[in-house]
Amino acid sequence: MSDKNENIKTRIIIPMILVTAFLISISLVGGYQLQNSSIDRSVHQHISGVHSLYKELLWEEAQVMNGQIDFLKTDKALLKAFLFKDRESLSDKSQDLFERMRSKYRITHFYFHGTDKICFLRVHSPGRHGDLIDRITLDGAISSGTPVHGIELGPLGTFTLRVVHPWVVDGKLEGYIELGMEIEHVTQFIKQALNVELLVLIEKNFLKKNDWESGLKIINRRGDWDQFRKFVAIDQTIEGSPILDEKIASHQMDDKSIFTTEFGGRHYKGSFKDLIDAGGHRIGEIISLVDITASRTNLLRLVYLISGLSLIIGSGLILFFNNYVGRIQNRLTSDRLKLRMEIEERQRKEEALAMSEKNFRSIFEESKDAIVSTDTKGNLLMINPAGMKLFGLTVHEIGSIKFQDFYTNPEMGRRFLAIMLEQGYLRDFGVQLSGKGKKVMDCLMTVTAKLSSDGVIIGYDGIIRDVTPFKRMEDELKKLATTDSLTSINNRGNFMDLAQKEMNRSKRYKHPFSMIMLDIDHFKKVNDTYGHSSGDQVLIKFCELCMKELRDCDIMGRLGGEEFAIALAECEMENAVIIAERIRKTVASHTVIIGDVEIRFTVSLGISRMQSAIDLKSMLEQADNALYEAKENGRNQVQTAVKKTV
Repeated sequence: MSDKNENIKTRIIIPMILVTAFLISISLVGGYQLQNSSIDRSVHQHISGVHSLYKELLWEEAQVMNGQIDFLKTDKALLKAFLFKDRESLSDKSQDLFERMRSKYRITHFYFHGTDKICFLRVHSPGRHGDLIDRITLDGAISSGTPVHGIELGPLGTFTLRVVHPWVVDGKLEGYIELGMEIEHVTQFIKQALNVELLVLIEKNFLKKNDWESGLKIINRRGDWDQFRKFVAIDQTIEGSPILDEKIASHQMDDKSIFTTEFGGRHYKGSFKDLIDAGGHRIGEIISLVDITASRTNLLRLVYLISGLSLIIGSGLILFFNNYVGRIQNRLTSDRLKLRMEIEERQRKEEALAMSEKNFRSIFEESKDAIVSTDTKGNLLMINPAGMKLFGLTVHEIGSIKFQDFYTNPEMGRRFLAIMLEQGYLRDFGVQLSGKGKKVMDCLMTVTAKLSSDGVIIGYDGIIRDVTPFKRMEDELKKLATTDSLTSINNRGNFMDLAQKEMNRSKRYKHPFSMIMLDIDHFKKVNDTYGHSSGDQVLIKFCELCMKELRDCDIMGRLGGEEFAIALAECEMENAVIIAERIRKTVASHTVIIGDVEIRFTVSLGISRMQSAIDLKSMLEQADNALYEAKENGRNQVQTAVKKTV
């Protein structure tokens, strides 16, 4: 065999080896990625199952306690002892019931509360009573008049499920019955049911170190306050590791991504989830860990299997072609170079086509945004899963739906077509859309026109993003920035801005403009006598009464404490006095009833009017001076800045 023939043979075999190695690598990488994706999906399902099962178990336990309280409310002996305020008799009659509920249903707390939120009896700790109970669940039952349940964090770092029922007898509220349950058993149940490990972390700013450490001694549990910078672990089904401790220490509140860790010779994937109490407040994190050791072992076995099979098949093919080429190389020598180039070009095109299709399919299927393709009439030709979910569609409906049906305002559809005809594309086009469920969504659309070979528009391809949560968040932030959190009227900053604009407008058009300063008389006495929560109710009622007496164009704001101001547009001093007097009489004729307490209060008012050279600060000062005179003259009256007393 000549050297030339040897060179031709070598040039054929070596590319075959390279191609085989490339294909083996692609197979390995593809198989690894597919199996790894399957592991990730399984982890996501486990983690989602953890939080669903957690909520379901808490709901079921709450229903058990609801049933027990309904039974307790039918016990006439308990009712009689409670109505006669016979604490000793009530404790005796409750102990057997409590022990039975504790052994059968894990109930650990049993309370009787008065209508004034004072604990009349702790059945589980009879020696402690007479203290004010300030809890979200009790407040919820008081405000709603219905049973309320929820999880609350105790001062010792325990998480307790509480159920509170109003105790109504013959239409009259006599008090409240409360049952509580420590929920450590829930994490153990979830671990056994879903084969996951759990860690429950509480932020340190919700606990006191001494109380928490005392609680550990009481329940005979170990814990390390200094283990983490921001958290303490109150419940866990697995001991930690330095790697896991490091992830917890560096955890950012908004990071809910899947992380990987390894300890004890096993591999885990997990994530953080916000821990929410009965008031809807985030107080910590729940870490869910899924053991992927077996899946990872299977993944490595799959890689080894594919490697072995590919090596055997590849080696066999190489040997076969080596012999085959050796037999016929004399005949193919002249065409060998051309044939190799054609094969390589075809392989490149096939690989590029496969990769392009794979990338497109991955983007199309996995995108969280809706991807839509239509013809020029708006008929849906193609839509990805995110789009079908967004608009509530099924696969069978795609061909029978027009995109125009999603517009809440047809004018936006006409505007869309006008822009597309003018420039052939649009980016971040704001529009409101609604799917089959008629839920209105704020969306951003980025669309390009599809053109035929001669430049005619034949359809549209677009990406649609639902930005409703961000829009809602923007509106909520705007509300928080401009309104008083207690009374829901304008806060000081927003009142000053609105009043200044109205004053500028009044000066420009030479319209009258007046200002009222209001201050609740003896408000400190209300707080000192009835408590700050009652004082808050007085402030809320006061604002409601004032707003009923004002016009839509009037501006009311809380300047601080019990001090308020009202800007009256298009209003002379005489009319401002009438409005102020009407407010004064209305306030004086109403009361605030809190429980069995009836609170009466009055208001003093000072009025100023806009003059040519006056500014807003001066108007407020004049009205405030008039208010001071009203206070000095006996309160519950209206005083004007021009010394005219009403």
